Amino acid sequence: MADAPSTQGRKVGIGTIATIGFLSGLLVFTIVVAMLGWTSASDVQMSINGWIALGLRVFFSLLIGSGLMGLVFYSSRTEYHEAMVVHVRNIQDGLGEES
Repeated sequence: MADAPSTQGRKVGIGTIATIGFLSGLLVFTIVVAMLGWTSASDVQMSINGWIALGLRVFFSLLIGSGLMGLVFYSSRTEYHEAMVVHVRNIQDGLGEES
C-alpha cells in the first residue's frame, strides 16, 4: 500500500487561508444567530405534550441516523456496494440440441 504524501515543509496557500477564514466566519455567524433565536424565545412556555413530542422527535431522529450509519458501515465492510461481476459461460455446439 502506498504511503500518504507528507505535508511537512508545505506552504499554506492563500486559498487555504481564505477557506479557513470563510468557514470560521460562517461558524461565528451560526453561533450568533442561534444565540439570538434562543434568547428571543425565552418567554415562550411549552406544555408537557410539547416536551414529550420534542423528546420523541430527538430520540427517533438519533435512532434513524444511527441505523443508517450502521448500514453504511456494514455495507462498506461487506461487498454489497461493489460493482456487479458478470460471469459468462462458454456454450459449446450441441448443448441445446435434442438427441
